[in-house]
Amino acid sequence: MVMRPNTKVITFPIPIPMPLWVAILIGFVLVSFYPGVAWQAHLGGILYGAAVGYYFHRRETGGRYY
Repeated sequence: MVMRPNTKVITFPIPIPMPLWVAILIGFVLVSFYPGVAWQAHLGGILYGAAVGYYFHRRETGGRYY
């Protein structure tokens, strides 16, 4: 999501191409409303993944963020 946020993806059940960051946001919101699902763990995974993605993005681009 951090390295290629505007990559177009098609998700189930919404067969419309959308940017990756939108698909992840929608997925998180939908999972948050299921009973018995730990939304806190999913939020932690998103934040950790974003931090690692930011680290690798900086390594790939030499510190430029665009």
